[in-house]
Amino acid sequence: MKLFSFKIDGEFYGIEAKYVYRILEDVKITPVCLMPPCYLGLLYYRGELFDVINIGILLEKGKSAFEKVNRIVILRWSDKKLAVVP
Repeated sequence: MKLFSFKIDGEFYGIEAKYVYRILEDVKITPVCLMPPCYLGLLYYRGELFDVINIGILLEKGKSAFEKVNRIVILRWSDKKLAVVP
């Protein structure tokens, strides 16, 4: 099994590489009101909408190492899809 690994607050995490669809840089995220802090908004990429989640905040490890979101990992599996900020 191949893993896509990333580091949050000094700890390593991984996602099975077969679920990584794309890695994007400098994309526009459209904010959505009344959502939890880990939910950054929506991303429109190649005709599809992706929910964008900050994994560091979701796991209560703090914010992403980037003040400004500059890398987003798009994940796809079966009929589901998600964009995450590692």
